[in-house]
Amino acid sequence: MQHKINNKKILKPSTVRGYKDHFNLHLKDFFGEIKLVDITPVIINRFMENKLKEGLSNKTVNHLLTTLGTAFNWAINNNYMMYNPVSRVKKLKVQRKEMEFLTEDEIKRVLDVAEKEYPDFYPILITTIYPGMRRGEVLGLTWDCVDFNKSIIKVRKALYKGVLSTPKTDYSIRDIQVPSKLMQVLKQYKKSAVENDLNLVFTQKNGKPLDADNLMSRRYRKILKLAGVKKIRFHDLRHTYASLLISKDLNFKYIQKQMGHSSFEVTMNTYAHLMPDVYEKSKRAIDKLM
Repeated sequence: MQHKINNKKILKPSTVRGYKDHFNLHLKDFFGEIKLVDITPVIINRFMENKLKEGLSNKTVNHLLTTLGTAFNWAINNNYMMYNPVSRVKKLKVQRKEMEFLTEDEIKRVLDVAEKEYPDFYPILITTIYPGMRRGEVLGLTWDCVDFNKSIIKVRKALYKGVLSTPKTDYSIRDIQVPSKLMQVLKQYKKSAVENDLNLVFTQKNGKPLDADNLMSRRYRKILKLAGVKKIRFHDLRHTYASLLISKDLNFKYIQKQMGHSSFEVTMNTYAHLMPDVYEKSKRAIDKLM
């Protein structure tokens, strides 16, 4: 497979890194020197079967398929091919992971443990829970995006592998209203924060960007265990924030803006199941129509 993807000018660093990893770890060995024009749906299906036998999950194989499809799209756009064989290959079925979140009591226990046992991690944790930010958005937060006067955090950047870039999507760029308590924590934290070239809020002691994976293994999982709460993904803290907003009966359009979703429908489809009481209220309202 001779044609490489070279869209660094329009792709995020995280996307480029993902494409490179897929190519070097999986695509290159299987396809070798096969030209794109000689790759057929049959060959692609054989590739998928091999990867499943190696122990890769359906979701990972689908990601590899997407990367391969991007290479074909590049070839089509540059008049090397007429069609994309990946479009004729059916993706594998992926079971949707059940969304989890912490209750208000569990949040308190987790934050209490973090503040007592890992005070250096406490500001990061509380900044993740209450604005509902993605991990990359938290690690990429800079001081110029923290408005202490208005209690607003501006999501303008994201950090991936030590590189600052724009957030996941255009809709991710947003201003989040946060509790004044969080502003107090950040204001106190800023007094001892390490100065750094990127103006990052959270860094290592030497001022370099934090490593997300190390952060999880050395701090987050230990805090959950000490707090005696169920083990949830760091990303589920974002769902925790959404569940808090819903529990306060806030307008869903407002929740959409806070979460940085592309549409009202995305918010509804993602979190509607967290509102059984809303359905009950709706049923009673419908009954009263007649």
